[in-house]
Amino acid sequence: MWYKGWGSNSSGWGFGLATSPDGIDWKKIQEEQIGFIYENDSSTWEDVAYLIEVEKVDSLYCLWYTGRDNKRTLRGVGFAKSLDGIHWVKHPDRLRFTDGTYLPNVSSVLYDGHQFHLWYSNKSEGIIKFIHLNYASSNDGITWKKYPGNPILTVGEAGAWDDQAVTQCDVVFNGEFFEMFYHGWNLVQAQVGYVKSSDGKAWTKSPHNPVIKASEDGYFDSWLTSYPVAVYHNGVYRVWYYGVTHQGGVAGYATTSESEALAWEKDKIIKSPRKIRLLAFNKIQFFNVDSLVDVLPELNRKGKVDAYSNLA
Repeated sequence: MWYKGWGSNSSGWGFGLATSPDGIDWKKIQEEQIGFIYENDSSTWEDVAYLIEVEKVDSLYCLWYTGRDNKRTLRGVGFAKSLDGIHWVKHPDRLRFTDGTYLPNVSSVLYDGHQFHLWYSNKSEGIIKFIHLNYASSNDGITWKKYPGNPILTVGEAGAWDDQAVTQCDVVFNGEFFEMFYHGWNLVQAQVGYVKSSDGKAWTKSPHNPVIKASEDGYFDSWLTSYPVAVYHNGVYRVWYYGVTHQGGVAGYATTSESEALAWEKDKIIKSPRKIRLLAFNKIQFFNVDSLVDVLPELNRKGKVDAYSNLA
């Protein structure tokens, strides 16, 4: 797994690498071994780098990333290659489309053995700006040709769980068709949806969306389940995602393997307490939701907050 990180002793953003035998317990490669650090220079388009996408092409690792400056005026997509996934050689400039314009961001890249496929997001025209997904292709992974039928995936109807944005996605090919897990947003919560396609351009949304839902209040992913990264292997789907509350975010994991889930020793899993951030006694407080469940099971969230205030 490649990830973005920021260290208190670092001069800027950098990418890290971690490995895992099971996709759950991860071991970081030491920071000094990663040769991909960004200088804290607000004049560059890659002062802040994020949205990493890595694809292995034969024996070469290819990495695409989105970058911007601190003022959010310059943006672009960078490219780097590596033989070991640790030491990288960067392309000297932002990547462009065949019409000369710069790529705005990278969401997912897939190499099919002959051609590179790219999915990226863009804001719609008009007064209300929705975020849709677009498609481009390339022979070398550096110069890209826009699909004239863009956008290829649009927001849902008003009131839908993804009626404001369909963005950061990951695409896999299962041997028959393309499958995409994407980030949908409705101004309240972000959740993960699923679509499939025969060509990577015309997509059909699942009637069961969202397939990875935000959790109840207090859990680590109660606000956002976003930025999905998917792997399909031996008939099993595994998805890593960014789970966020209003206090911060960590990585989460989901699988379609029933046998894997049943084998989890749930009694040994250390779960963080469910905490809710609220204004009580004229200051921000955090309280453990689960500590009140057995005592006050009949109360809704507001009732538990009021009861907590009285107990405190």
